[in-house]
Amino acid sequence: MQNESLEEIWTRVKKSIREEVGDHEFQMWIHRVRVLSETEGKLVLGCPNDLALRTLEDQYLPLISARLSEAAGGPVPVSVKVAPEEEKPGKDSL
Repeated sequence: MQNESLEEIWTRVKKSIREEVGDHEFQMWIHRVRVLSETEGKLVLGCPNDLALRTLEDQYLPLISARLSEAAGGPVPVSVKVAPEEEKPGKDSL
């Protein structure tokens, strides 16, 4: 992995996935996916909701796994779970 964290690799991989799936698909399903944890070479990604989870698992997880493994230079176990982004307070909540 050349001293690069899986989170850094994920950032690079997202760019290559965007080129492969196109802007619309990327914005719909990949853009908001983020790293939740990185432990012993395993990456846990978080997505915003159940629909995104099902879509990622059914349509994109093989691509994500393949691209991460290629970029890391070896197999990277990947799992995805629902982890909604924390809402940022708006003007009305002050």
